[in-house]
Amino acid sequence: MPKIDQVQIKGQWRRVKSFLRFFRRTPTRGEFIVYVIIVAAVIAISLFFAHHAEKKAAEKEARRIAQEERALARELEKQKPFSPEEIQIPESEFSFYEQLANRSFHMAGEETIGGRNLSEVPMIPKEEKKPLKFELISQPSGYESVDKEIKNELALELLSVSEYVAPEPDRDQGIQKKLQTGSFSSTFEANIHKSQLESMGYTPTVNKVTVNGKTVYRVQIGPFSPRDLAQTKRNLDEQRIPFIEVRP
Repeated sequence: MPKIDQVQIKGQWRRVKSFLRFFRRTPTRGEFIVYVIIVAAVIAISLFFAHHAEKKAAEKEARRIAQEERALARELEKQKPFSPEEIQIPESEFSFYEQLANRSFHMAGEETIGGRNLSEVPMIPKEEKKPLKFELISQPSGYESVDKEIKNELALELLSVSEYVAPEPDRDQGIQKKLQTGSFSSTFEANIHKSQLESMGYTPTVNKVTVNGKTVYRVQIGPFSPRDLAQTKRNLDEQRIPFIEVRP
């Protein structure tokens, strides 16, 4: 048994020696080229992974610095004192009523009454009704005192009746009317004026018509009863909005 173990040990030692002799010997030209290629590949792979790791570390550091800068900027913005001069309000928010004041509500040539402008229609004054007057007329009779008293009472009664002037009935009573508050050449201006009336609580309408070959957009509100019509006129006068009465 000891001889067998010695033989095995000697065999293993021979293999180790042959392995060492293989590396100690001078390599051939082909083996040398293979060794050089393997070493170059290992070095190239090592450099690639090292560069990739360095690049990722640089990107991570750049992101960290950017986040810190943004956090610092937000903190400085919070600590910055408030300045009213930095508030910028668009001029368009204040130009709405200036546009309303600078533009015409009624177009030239716009029909109002009978195909003529309202300023061209002559105003016809109403004729005042004069109360009837009665004079006491005395005529001689056989019963002069009684006849005179009766005539005087009759004359006084007729005089009191004649001095009472019954109010002229309103021909438009019960007839609802609309108010036209503007006429424009574009829907843009008409809609701006419509928005102003809506802010006052009215429900305006925009009607498209053709006058003298031109397209006109009329803005109207109503119809109103006689009582509501008078109140609406007062409201429009307070807002300095011109208007004309039109039939529904």
